[in-house]
Amino acid sequence: MPQGDAFFVLCHESGGHMGDSAHDFLGMIIDSAGGSASDRMAFKVYALQRLHAANFRGVSVLHAAAINLRPAIRTGPGAPPECGLLPMGATRPKPFI
Repeated sequence: MPQGDAFFVLCHESGGHMGDSAHDFLGMIIDSAGGSASDRMAFKVYALQRLHAANFRGVSVLHAAAINLRPAIRTGPGAPPECGLLPMGATRPKPFI
């Protein structure tokens, strides 16, 4: 049952790095929580650990889904003719220095 709380989705990480706006938003949350400097630092460390753990969990779920959906590469005499290894193509010539 809702209690009048608002939920904001925070896209906190892009390319493996936390953005400046996410750091600023986290700082606002920490400042509003109050407490001593050590309390605020402990809350910041805890919050960052939770954000990174959620990110790792999401990435692992995404990888598991991608692995399960990826078709297997079949080679050998029993494989259909359209399956098998693809040619790599011609190699590029190396530049002369």
